[in-house]
Amino acid sequence: LLAATLLTAWGLHALSDHGAAPSLPAFTPRQITTASGVQRQPALSPDGRTVAYVVDGASGSDLWVSDAGGGPPLRLTSDGASNEAPAWFPDGGSLVFCSQRAGKAPALWKVSRFGGPPTLLLEDAQCPSVSPDGGRLAFCRAGGDGFLRVGVADAGDPHSAHLLTSRLDGVWDHLNPAWSPDGKALCYQDHNDLWIVPAEGGTARPLTRDDAPDYSPAWSPDGRHVYFQSLREGTTALWRVEVDSGRLERVTLGTGAEGSPTLSADGRRLAYATFLDRSALVVVDRATGRRTDMRPGRECYEPDLAPDGSALVFSSNREGSFDLWKVALAGGEAEGDPQKLTPGRGSCAHPAFSPDGRWIAFHRLEEGRRSVWVIPASGGEPERVSLGEATDVFPEWSPRGDRLAFLSNRGGTSQVWTVPLRDGRPEGPARALTDLPDGIVSFAWAPDASALACVVLGNGGGDLWLCPPAPGAAPRRLTHRGDVSFVSWDRANNRLLVTAGHEGRRMRLFALSPRDGSGGILAEAPPGDAAADVLDASATPDGRWLVFFEQMAQGNVWVLETRDGTF
Repeated sequence: LLAATLLTAWGLHALSDHGAAPSLPAFTPRQITTASGVQRQPALSPDGRTVAYVVDGASGSDLWVSDAGGGPPLRLTSDGASNEAPAWFPDGGSLVFCSQRAGKAPALWKVSRFGGPPTLLLEDAQCPSVSPDGGRLAFCRAGGDGFLRVGVADAGDPHSAHLLTSRLDGVWDHLNPAWSPDGKALCYQDHNDLWIVPAEGGTARPLTRDDAPDYSPAWSPDGRHVYFQSLREGTTALWRVEVDSGRLERVTLGTGAEGSPTLSADGRRLAYATFLDRSALVVVDRATGRRTDMRPGRECYEPDLAPDGSALVFSSNREGSFDLWKVALAGGEAEGDPQKLTPGRGSCAHPAFSPDGRWIAFHRLEEGRRSVWVIPASGGEPERVSLGEATDVFPEWSPRGDRLAFLSNRGGTSQVWTVPLRDGRPEGPARALTDLPDGIVSFAWAPDASALACVVLGNGGGDLWLCPPAPGAAPRRLTHRGDVSFVSWDRANNRLLVTAGHEGRRMRLFALSPRDGSGGILAEAPPGDAAADVLDASATPDGRWLVFFEQMAQGNVWVLETRDGTF
């Protein structure tokens, strides 16, 4: 990571697309934080002299500030809450931030640049951004379908809050709004792309629209560019896009993941966060308790086990783009190197073995379209299952393997749909299984196919519901946590494996009863380190093998200072 930053400082500027000459200024890097653990979400003060950022700790996350030129940091919050996403007011005397306290929904608070008791500004809101004149706040809040939407409120009047975006203005959650320098527009991210919406309301337009995930937008002071974090060219780095032309330029080299850009008002300084991911795919022999950690290269997510425990499939960008990979297992340990399954088109995710182990379903993002596919587990040509222009994702096989269910917005909100299959090919039209008022983000079939366990969004968080697989049937709520993100069914033990925040901090794996939601942390899936998150678990039908994804990160804040010109 340091080597990459120094290369940039020595004059190897970002290379723009189409072979155009670099137009970025020469700059010098400076590391602002050096502590262990994670320092993230930097926010440069308007004058560029101070950097606010978030530090993760054992008792929560807090805001700190440091001099951009170096010096001891100052802690602004120490209340044990989850304090996130600092943003400066234009005068540089105070910041707004998001905090989740006492089990309530996230809210926006204000704190002095020198610390002290914070004051509440706006309830039920997150991802704050302050307008250039300091008079308005942009934020995110759950809309009618449960997904987060971008809104605006007068800074001193919480009753003026109203939403600007809807489900037509980007896929799933809308996050991280950033004001344009003239205060007339907001740039934000959806699940994969950047969008721009007028601050007074109106039709949003996509700023980026391709297969690369783009996050955390920040405008240049002259309004010509939006800087952002992106997974392009096989690595996570900072890029910028010209607002009028859409021309892309890479800013940093991305030897380690780099993101969350923020700029000073004069454009002379740009701060960002680095991110070192020490993730692993963990296979547990539940009969003996033996744990095997696998790190099959670069970023690896969403593992699923073959029904007999003989193989593991996962998504990874080990060759640049996200594809599906499979590795043979013997006694829970890898046999040989992973083999690539998908042909390198688009971005592939969420693999799921069929009950007989012959097929793997997945979803693919290609040219802005998300659709569900099936590929032979032994390799071969994939077959597209979901047709049309809808967003179709997260496939799950029925217990008998004769149907494939997936999430789709073809009915307006994200619901579970299903299509019959024979030998990996669709045999009829898709039909809806649920029609809940809020959007679904994860689901799992009951072993007898009599119900679907669904993670349903509401108030910006997720809860677990048990839904009969028929539109109009009454669902039953199992949790009231507001922080559930993933569910699978442990068939052998008739339990739900649920990923959720533990005491509002680290993600842990819970085993819950499908009858009443009772249960606790799954004893077989302890993290290898207390600072790690445990995510995305599945178990073989006989209950012998369990797999989950464990992520542990380290991050620091850096500042780039121009030697001539501006960003």
